[in-house]
Amino acid sequence: MDAEELLAESSVGMANGRSPRGYNPKGKNLRSVWNISNCSYQGDHFSVFPPQLVEIPILACSREGDIVLDPFLGSGTVAGVAEKLNRKWIGIELNPAYADLVPKRIEEIKNGK
Repeated sequence: MDAEELLAESSVGMANGRSPRGYNPKGKNLRSVWNISNCSYQGDHFSVFPPQLVEIPILACSREGDIVLDPFLGSGTVAGVAEKLNRKWIGIELNPAYADLVPKRIEEIKNGK
């Protein structure tokens, strides 16, 4: 089940002043356990997570054109998902080696890898 299907089956709390019913007219709650498969990553970052993990909250809490903040940018998974979903992003990363991974990770996510 992808992120949009999960959201279609659930409601999420008030985001951007919108009612949970704006996400799902049935008003169902999002399950507390999400079934998301691991993904492989060839870069040098030790804790890369699957794009779908952030796709759900980005879809639930923002609209196209909004800005997504990632204060721990790492390899850039959040940035890649934000771009794929037509959001802008701001990332903060202290380790220059990780920051160098971001452009490639964004392209991988946008190309569905």
